[in-house]
Amino acid sequence: MPSISPGRALHDDGWRLKSPTDLARVFGDLGWRDGRSELHLITLAATTRSRNRSRNPHSAARPRYPLRLHDARKAPIIKLRLLALNGNSALTSTWSLQGNVYVRAFRQQHIDGNFAD
Repeated sequence: MPSISPGRALHDDGWRLKSPTDLARVFGDLGWRDGRSELHLITLAATTRSRNRSRNPHSAARPRYPLRLHDARKAPIIKLRLLALNGNSALTSTWSLQGNVYVRAFRQQHIDGNFAD
């Protein structure tokens, strides 16, 4: 019963100059089953990176150039990883034993190109 997603990725150039976004994810499920029990190992990995620039007061004061950029690049990066094991087993016709164990890692990082404190 293996089910592995080949993954998905998306790239968008953004509505403003030099402000692209990249998204990526992969999901996998490896399972085993017999007449009374079932066990699944699940994995997930996802990454988001959004590079953008913001307008500084100089460009805000000149609204006739809304796409002009005068600020350093900012890049929030988000990463998620998951590994899970879950299973169940029928003990009798009315009782079952079920369990779930997982570990999840989440990291968010913000790179700011401005040199201010």
